[in-house]
Amino acid sequence: MSSKFENHERLVSVENCDSKFAAEALVILLAEFDIPADSPGVLPENYTSLQPKQGNGAYPVLVRESQLELARLTIEDARSDAQALDWEQVDVGERCDTLPLKPVPTTIRPSIRFIATLCLIALVAFVLIALPNFF
Repeated sequence: MSSKFENHERLVSVENCDSKFAAEALVILLAEFDIPADSPGVLPENYTSLQPKQGNGAYPVLVRESQLELARLTIEDARSDAQALDWEQVDVGERCDTLPLKPVPTTIRPSIRFIATLCLIALVAFVLIALPNFF
């Protein structure tokens, strides 16, 4: 556990997250509101073999028991703010690439059929040329 919890108050899980990213996001969110939090399931990358399996709430976010309700309300408020956000009204700046906004449709199947047809024609031609030499 980190030194964020200097007193010996009991730690409780405010939420169990399915990924390291979600757990760290909650830890950062709570820190912005001066609520110390930690997630023991989030370990440095070189300790990946020690991490719990991803999913099913494998990454708990812990807070002091006295701040549990405040942490829950903070998370609920942040989620409701995120749902109410209208991204059409948010200025995210200018694009720095020239890629198309929608993926360019590719026709893979016809090209695979064409290549397969050419290979079949080449195989038949090879057999017809080689067949008279066997007799």
